[in-house]
Amino acid sequence: MRQGAFEDAIRTGAFIEGEDLFEIDWRDLPSGQVRLRGCTLRDGSLGGAELNESVFEDVTFLNCRFAGADLINTKFLRCVLFDSEARKGCDFADAQMRGAHFTDCNLSLARFAGANLHAVTLERCKAAGADFEDASLVRKSGRSSVVAGRFIDCALDFANFRGVVLEDCDFDGSSLRQADFSRTSLGKTGFRRADLSAAIIDEADMAGADLRDAVVNGLDLTRARNFTGVKVSQSQLGALVGPFGLRVFPD
Repeated sequence: MRQGAFEDAIRTGAFIEGEDLFEIDWRDLPSGQVRLRGCTLRDGSLGGAELNESVFEDVTFLNCRFAGADLINTKFLRCVLFDSEARKGCDFADAQMRGAHFTDCNLSLARFAGANLHAVTLERCKAAGADFEDASLVRKSGRSSVVAGRFIDCALDFANFRGVVLEDCDFDGSSLRQADFSRTSLGKTGFRRADLSAAIIDEADMAGADLRDAVVNGLDLTRARNFTGVKVSQSQLGALVGPFGLRVFPD
């Protein structure tokens, strides 16, 4: 698809369907939402592109860079953002992604360093090995800060959340096996039905985190900086007290 036809579609708000967009220049696009369906981009540089409120359905992004892009309230539906042949994910470094919504997407090995992820939602996404270190889910409101983010029923095994503030965020039903939460703030974070097998929580603040109904095999609370008020189910006690040198017996 040529640049002129692409820009005309943006002006009219029409969906662009089934196109290869390898030669599109994403800089200085006309104002308006970008709407793509069933398109393919390879080695695309979308850095700094104004894509807020855009909609991407069934789009394949292979080795694409969104560094510094405006993705506020943008929707990604059933998109592939992982190049399985090159084993490389997309780069969202420093992107503005407040309120962005990913549903049924493949975000494996994606990088989010410096990205603003406040109120981001990932639902039923594959994001194994994704790197969230140095990303922010915090929004300043006067003198206070608000943290928001939802990762529901996602595959986040081996993901890196080192040092990220995740207080009050929601990981319900997600697989987080061997995910790295070192030095992470997890106060009141929800992990209901999640799989935290062998997750790394060195120096993490887990005060008030909700682990009920989660798989906690290999989760060593003794390595956390604070686990005051952590909510657990009775059936989890056997797995959780082992590192304390305790054994649980039935009454």
